Amino acid sequence: MNNAALDLASVMLEITRAKFCNNFHDIKKVKIFWHNLTLLYFATAICKQLSASSHNCSLNTLTKMNLIPNDLLSFEKQNKSLICDYKFFRCVPDDNINLALMREDLLGIDLYISQNYMSLKQGKVARDTTGSYYTPCSLAKAVVSKAFKNAECLDHLKNEKSAIRIADFSCGGGEFFNAAQECLFEERGIPYSVSATFFWGIDVDPIVMLITVGNLLSQADYDDWNTISSHFHLGNPLVSTAVEQDLRVKHDMFALGRVYAPAMGINFNKKEFFTPFDIVLGNPPWEKIRFEERKFFSSYSPEISDLAKKDERENAISNLRYSWIELFNWFEETVTDYATMCSRTFKHPLIVQSVFGELNTYALFTELSYRLLSDSGICSLIVKSTLVTTPSQKTLWSYLLKNKVIFSVSIFENRKKIFQIDSRERFAIIILSNKESEGFLFCAGLQSTEELYECPEIKLTENDILRINPFSGMLPNTSSTENIQILLKSHS
Repeated sequence: MNNAALDLASVMLEITRAKFCNNFHDIKKVKIFWHNLTLLYFATAICKQLSASSHNCSLNTLTKMNLIPNDLLSFEKQNKSLICDYKFFRCVPDDNINLALMREDLLGIDLYISQNYMSLKQGKVARDTTGSYYTPCSLAKAVVSKAFKNAECLDHLKNEKSAIRIADFSCGGGEFFNAAQECLFEERGIPYSVSATFFWGIDVDPIVMLITVGNLLSQADYDDWNTISSHFHLGNPLVSTAVEQDLRVKHDMFALGRVYAPAMGINFNKKEFFTPFDIVLGNPPWEKIRFEERKFFSSYSPEISDLAKKDERENAISNLRYSWIELFNWFEETVTDYATMCSRTFKHPLIVQSVFGELNTYALFTELSYRLLSDSGICSLIVKSTLVTTPSQKTLWSYLLKNKVIFSVSIFENRKKIFQIDSRERFAIIILSNKESEGFLFCAGLQSTEELYECPEIKLTENDILRINPFSGMLPNTSSTENIQILLKSHS
C-alpha cells in the first residue's frame, strides 16, 4: 500500500468523522462527501502541476473546461475550517507525483461505515465496482505498438493537430494514451504537444479521467486546452441515453457506486461520435454485470454479508427499513440499476451481438469499440480469453469471424503476474480491423510482455476453427501455439 494514499485516506477519515460528528446514518451523504473531498485533493494537485509546467491553473479553470462540477468551489468554502484544522492540503504534493498510481492505491482502501462508526480497511470493493485494474505501462506500449504497425491511418500522418482520432472508452489513468504518445514520438517524430490533441476518452471514474486529461494538458499548447478537455466524457459507455445528466449528478452516481444508473448514460448521438475513430485502444473491465448483495453489504452491514442463505439475507435486508432506512433505500436504487442491465432489457444502439445470457463487460466493450471504427480503422483491446474460447460468447465471436474483421489474437497466461490478480487467469489481446482478411494471426501461451514482440504466429481461418471445434466454433483452450498446429494436423 502506498504510504501517500494511506496518509491521505487517514486525514480524510478524520475530516469526515468531524463533519458528521460520528453520525453516519445518512450514508449517501457520507459517501458523496468523501468523494468530493477526494476530488478536491486531486483537482488541487492537478492545478499545482499545470501551474508549474505552463499557465496558471485554478479550480475555476477546471470548472470552465467542464472537468469538475461547479459546486466544488463552494464545497471547499463550506468546509474550509475543517480542511484547515486537519491540514488536508499538506497532503497535496508539490512535485510531479504519479497521481494515477496514487488514485489506484486509494481505490484499494475501502471504507467501513456503520451508523455511528467509520474506519478504513484494505479491500477491493471500490475497485471491483468500477473494474479499476490498471494496465502496466510495458503491456500498454506493446499493445499500442502492435496496433500501430498495422494502422493504415498512420501511413500519411503529419505534424498536424487532431490529424487522427484515437479513443479509449475505459480510459482509466491514460496508460494507452501515454504509450501512444511515446510510440508516435519515437517512430514518427510527432511531438507530445501535437499528439495530445489526438485522444478521446470515456470513463465512469471522474477522478481518474481528470488525471488523464490533466496529464495531456500539461504537454499541450495552452490554446488547445479547451479542445482536449472537450474530447473526454464522464459516464458509462455501456449505458445509452438520449439526454445526458449534468456533471454533478454523474459525480454523485459514481460516489454511490451506481455506475450502471441511467444517469451515467452516454448520448451516442452527439456530433463527436458521428465521425468514426481511426484507432481504438484499451483494457476494458472484465466483469460480469451482476449485483452481489454480500459484496455490497460487506462494508456497511457485515452481519448481512455473512449470511450465506439467500432467504435469511432477504429477511435481514427487509429489516433495514426499520433499523437503517437510508442504507435500505440506497440498496434498492442500486439493485434497480443492475436490473436494467440484463440481456432481456438491455438496449444500446451500438451493441447487439454481445447481448446474450449473463452480460460480460469485456464483450460489450469489444463490440462497441468495433462499431465506432472508421473504414480503415483498427482496434486493439485486452480482454478475458473467454471472449474467444467460451461458447457463451459464440454470437459475437462468430459475427467477427464471419465478417473477417479479426486481425490477430494473442493469448496470455498470468503466471508471472502481469496483472495483480489470480495467476491462473488468462487474457487475450484481440486486434480488429475493417480491412477484411481471409484469416487472422494467432499465438498462445505468452507469459510476459516481451513475448508479444517475438512470439511466432500462425494464420487461422474460419474453416480451421470449425475443423477443430465444429459445434462451438470457438478457439480451443490451449497453452501454446504448437498445440493448435497439432490439432489442425490431427483433424486434417
